[in-house]
Amino acid sequence: MRRTRIYHADEININVEITLDANAAQHVRDVLRMQVGNAIILFNGDGCDYLGTIVRVSKKNVSVMLHASEKRSTVSPLHLHLAQGICRGEKMDFVVQKATELGVNEITPLISEYCNVKLSEERLQKKVAHWRKVVVNACEQCGRTDLLTLNPVMQINQWLQRDLLGTGYILDPGATYGIIKKNNVSKLTLLIGPEGGFTNSEIQYAVDRGFYHCLLGPRVLRSETASLAAVSMLQHLYGDF
Repeated sequence: MRRTRIYHADEININVEITLDANAAQHVRDVLRMQVGNAIILFNGDGCDYLGTIVRVSKKNVSVMLHASEKRSTVSPLHLHLAQGICRGEKMDFVVQKATELGVNEITPLISEYCNVKLSEERLQKKVAHWRKVVVNACEQCGRTDLLTLNPVMQINQWLQRDLLGTGYILDPGATYGIIKKNNVSKLTLLIGPEGGFTNSEIQYAVDRGFYHCLLGPRVLRSETASLAAVSMLQHLYGDF
């Protein structure tokens, strides 16, 4: 039986009545149609599920009484940072959602030369806020007890000036080799371009910064497909698949 899990951003304590925030309350009351007496689970990203029962439902509030906690580790042994060229429309939503489900630790959305997304700073901030909601919804659905970190949007050349976290791979259809398993990899950074890919200079700069450029088979994959495939492969090689 599927258990209803709801994210609660604040501290959670046992034997304390907790009032859900407005968005969570609306979802529980109007979408899920839950009522007093229904079992529910809250989590806040600290690695635990908190088991409770709905004790109050009104037009403004939903309150939950928590009676137990379950420590559950859903964190992969591989710390994976996905640096993703921003895709258009709902494709980026898909990448964020599936990366969360697949156990990615953090995502940095990148703007590169061939990125077709041209947004003002204000609209970019709204996009990031929307992607954070996608992360929360994905955690609720997949049972993840930690939250993926969504970093601010950055220009690729600015981002590449930072120190590389662990082993780095950049996907490049023009590369000669695929992803080769290396020993003792616990931290990894995966760099994937937008729909238009990376320019030769961007690829070369990444290689100069320590990235291995590699390809995923003989076919050119869409950006969102490449993200899903590469993360799955890396979780199989180094993580918990």
